[in-house]
Amino acid sequence: MNSAELKRREAEAFAAAKERVRMITDANPSLSVLEYSLGWAIFALYMSGAAYVSKRESAGMHIRSGMPSSKYFVSFGNIPRSLPELFRKKGIEEFKVKLTKSLAGITQERGLLFSQRYRKSRIDFVRQKNDEAELVAERVSSDHSYDLSRFRAEIERVFSKKRPEFAILDEDRTKYKRVLAEEASKAGARTIVLQHGITMEHLNSGIPFADDSFSPLHADAFLCWGEKSLKYMEEEEGNRGKVFVAGSLNLCFDFAEERKVRDVIIIDQQFQSVEDERILAYEELTEMLEKSGTDYAVYLRMSHNRDYLMKLTGGKVIDWRRNGVFEEMKKSRVTLGFTSTALIESLYSGVPAISYDYMKNGDVLGLGGGAISSVSSAGGIIERIKEEKSLKRSREDFVSAVRRHIAFEGGDSHIKIAEEVLKTR
Repeated sequence: MNSAELKRREAEAFAAAKERVRMITDANPSLSVLEYSLGWAIFALYMSGAAYVSKRESAGMHIRSGMPSSKYFVSFGNIPRSLPELFRKKGIEEFKVKLTKSLAGITQERGLLFSQRYRKSRIDFVRQKNDEAELVAERVSSDHSYDLSRFRAEIERVFSKKRPEFAILDEDRTKYKRVLAEEASKAGARTIVLQHGITMEHLNSGIPFADDSFSPLHADAFLCWGEKSLKYMEEEEGNRGKVFVAGSLNLCFDFAEERKVRDVIIIDQQFQSVEDERILAYEELTEMLEKSGTDYAVYLRMSHNRDYLMKLTGGKVIDWRRNGVFEEMKKSRVTLGFTSTALIESLYSGVPAISYDYMKNGDVLGLGGGAISSVSSAGGIIERIKEEKSLKRSREDFVSAVRRHIAFEGGDSHIKIAEEVLKTR
């Protein structure tokens, strides 16, 4: 299947899924927190006929051994470890929320570990079309409503005993984080989202769910990397006045030389529900890399594509490990990705990056050329890799490429984030 036909199919499936989710949540307002989950499940149904597989129920218990005893803020998600220490110096302790599938959950002074049980719930589900999409929605709701109700009640209990100063999330779109944002708002606590990944150049790029990870906001504020993401977020009228540039405290420049062991590291992209797109992305690319004698490996971010890629590449797969992507990029002459934040991360290590636009969407990430660029053909990728291998790029090449996306980092970002978070509590 060619990219034009695949894009048409995806666009139709995505538009239809969005409309069905809107209809379902309009008829069943209590399911609004499941909007993101419902969207993916119904898109998978329309795109590939994939049936939603119900979660397996498990037993469990919740232990209450304490509550926040002093001024505190809530963190939920991938929040840099250095940030809690900054607020601790201001007399505000961290209350960390995490999810687990283990037997026991616990609420204590320093946080909430919430155990998901997936106990099936009888949903008073209002039907309109009585079709497969509604059946999927009912199954998703049945799996998650009990746990979400428990989670909401526990968060509400904690907040009613002592209101947090504020809550910091890495996103506010998925179900549990959306519930937390809602409960923080009810308690009168400001909620702030830290940008977790690269945004598109503009809204409505044509890539399914690209915008749904960021906009519109449910939180009170969004602290973004730079002017590019600020403009992107403010294209949504409801976000205006709620978005502030704060850089990225996760990243810092590290140009230390490391022995190169390969030409290219490919950062794996998940292709759940779009297996045809996975074929389009990988098969011609790996064939061209093999024919050209380019030494490459694929770094897995999750396990979904593992078996497929092991077979396709003859085992040139590196399994995920903590901080492993940074190590593998430093060992490579070029980083190759699709729509991945790792492309920006690569620049911080002095390794040029290429985005493979296999769907021929154009430069939707706004990469612009230089040390990071977008290429739309497998043959073009091979030529670009050869060019980058022959170039001796300066530090400024990488810094200027980063600055199109991230205004500042490290200590400067710490200061800016603290100012924005603490100015209104």
